[in-house]
Amino acid sequence: MRKEVENWWKQANRDLLSAENAFKSKDYYVAAFLCQQSVEKGLKALYIKKRKESPGAVHSLIYLGKNTKILTNFTVH
Repeated sequence: MRKEVENWWKQANRDLLSAENAFKSKDYYVAAFLCQQSVEKGLKALYIKKRKESPGAVHSLIYLGKNTKILTNFTVH
């Protein structure tokens, strides 16, 4: 596994653990933010693994989901 993929994946898991801890502490806004961060970092790891290139400075879960082909037939109204 590329080191970059491994680093993104480790950080995604760490953010998820932190989100769980924030949720238990009833810090819901922090938990929600960390969940989004975890998903974004996990998708970046998948993007790099599948496409063999960095997605760049993108933060859109929709973009990452579509370009990793885990999100299909999604439209924003």
